[in-house]
Amino acid sequence: MSHRTDWAAFLDGYHATHPGITEDLLAPAHAPTGRSPYTWLAEALPGTGPVLDLACGSAPLRAAIGERWVGLERSGGELQQATARGATPLVRGDGATLPFDTAAFAAVVCSMALMLLEPTDQVVREIHRVLQPHGSLHILLPGLRPLTMSARVRFARLYLPLRQRAQLPPTAFRH
Repeated sequence: MSHRTDWAAFLDGYHATHPGITEDLLAPAHAPTGRSPYTWLAEALPGTGPVLDLACGSAPLRAAIGERWVGLERSGGELQQATARGATPLVRGDGATLPFDTAAFAAVVCSMALMLLEPTDQVVREIHRVLQPHGSLHILLPGLRPLTMSARVRFARLYLPLRQRAQLPPTAFRH
């Protein structure tokens, strides 16, 4: 079995049993002004045009982006939670083979997921393909340092089922 198959199977199983986990982990991360990471990310988007939320999870960005939002997610558990919250439109799919027309989006946003999508170079090519000319990509990625003790505990909860040190799949961008 390949690493990609193992990683994809792990992600599918993990998100089936823990839908909304990323949103739950980011919930305490608010600036003193009350802005969440999702608010901050949405504020960086262009003011017009459709926005693809790649690996949208339970759709926490939907409310901040509004009617321009289109969510794509591969996890059935995450899609169920997003549907229960009234998030539409939702598409089940994979980042390496985006089921959208070329130049369909003014922006692509990916919150806490780009480092998980494989193969990374194919995902990046697909993002480029679906972006309109002069479109933009907005990503939120995790950092390992500096973390508070409570953040370390929340981060460790993600990796407990793996029974190994925290690590992400290897990524390599090829030109």
